[in-house]
Amino acid sequence: MWELGRKLAREFEWDNISFTERLVALGGFRGILVWIYCLLRNYGKLTPLEQLSEEDKASMWNTALDVCKENRTKKKLHEIVMSFYALEYFLNEQK
Repeated sequence: MWELGRKLAREFEWDNISFTERLVALGGFRGILVWIYCLLRNYGKLTPLEQLSEEDKASMWNTALDVCKENRTKKKLHEIVMSFYALEYFLNEQK
């Protein structure tokens, strides 16, 4: 899981536009990142989304709304938020 998360973070850094398009379009790809988010949350590496400040939640939700232009469902937007949150963990880990 750690290697997969790091690999996806490298892919995002290499071509973030293509990565974001795949994340929005492909449910299986989102599912992998949601799975990684759940593992990181359960291992105590991430604060659960529900416990974040209202500012942080609003910022994440706005990001999901910006990248998902069509076929918006609450489930899809929530998965995008979890995916970017997990991805952010690995991006910050490298710094």
